[in-house]
Amino acid sequence: MDIRARSVELTISLSALRHNFLQAKRAANGQKIMAVVKADAYGHGAVEVAKALSTSDNRTGTNAVADAFAVVCLAEAIVLREAGIQQPILILQGPTSVEECRAAAQLHLWPVIHDLSQLKMFAATAQAKTLQAWLKVDTGMGRLGFSLNDAANILASPGHINWFGVLSHLASADDLDNQFTLSQADKFNTAFNSVGLQRSLANSAGVIGWPACASDWARPGIMLYGCNPIHSDEAFSTPVSTGIEHSKKTDVFVKTEAIVGKPELKSVMQACAPLISRKRLEAGATVGYAQTYCAERAMDIALVAAGYGDGLPRVLDGTASVLVGGHVCPVIGRVSMDSIAIDLSNAADAKVGDQAQLWGPGHEIGIWARASGTIEYETMTSIRGHRCYIDE
Repeated sequence: MDIRARSVELTISLSALRHNFLQAKRAANGQKIMAVVKADAYGHGAVEVAKALSTSDNRTGTNAVADAFAVVCLAEAIVLREAGIQQPILILQGPTSVEECRAAAQLHLWPVIHDLSQLKMFAATAQAKTLQAWLKVDTGMGRLGFSLNDAANILASPGHINWFGVLSHLASADDLDNQFTLSQADKFNTAFNSVGLQRSLANSAGVIGWPACASDWARPGIMLYGCNPIHSDEAFSTPVSTGIEHSKKTDVFVKTEAIVGKPELKSVMQACAPLISRKRLEAGATVGYAQTYCAERAMDIALVAAGYGDGLPRVLDGTASVLVGGHVCPVIGRVSMDSIAIDLSNAADAKVGDQAQLWGPGHEIGIWARASGTIEYETMTSIRGHRCYIDE
């Protein structure tokens, strides 16, 4: 470990990443894959992740190469270009200035245009015609994007933009019982199937559970890093017939498409920190700030060198745990800035210097996400530590 770093160590498995990429590619069923590496690849390191899925990596097999990457802003794209990434890079939030429009053209990036202000910026950019731009449409997410009518008018009007594609984003694809996803897919397909542009709609949940959202490009994100956004195992147990039925009488979309199937995803990130103290508590002793934990019996505990200063959530519901020597050890008391306390009842032989696995293979990150009332996305993008990359 780097002696200049804090104690949390993040081991990133590039082989697991490629495995998950191939799972996404299989589930995408012929769609091109735009690997989402925004927010520093969800905390995994955008440059290393992109290289592992790039034609520039000699270890990458031809099947594990992304067709493009997606980031959120120009700065993230510049980092990838400077690292030698040659594939197309989509900028999901598009440009924020005329200068960024020019830079996007110079770096051969794919800007997303979702607001009239961006169209005006490009009108003042001499290189706009050299860009391959994407138009973002709001089909129900209620976030970025033009209305369907405005999008149609923009595409029909001559202008300064060389349109390459059109995309939208799914609001509730992680819920397989929510028919809104089919409504979004129907709106998107009806409006843009015949415009002669590239199309992109499916995120990870769309790739896994909604074949109706398939188009030219899929944009998997969280599944590349080992997490399935669709948590219900029951959702994958009963296949149904293929197709989408639309009842004009009731204007209700009936879900009748087949579920792709639960992908076999592997944890890409393993987060660990060392035990820095072991001590004996007597019955009635308390642990941590506000004395929220009181020992009901004499017990051994350990302090782990990781806290909210390293990105762990401060507020937990009592169900968070770590692995020490393969044994589950509950987190007890409040999370401090630099440490957590754990119950060693299941790991009697643990000693100072042993590693506590916060999450990783055999101990999913979702344990921590659920214990803090959030989702895996937030947990993995919040953690900070020294990264170590392995490629088995």
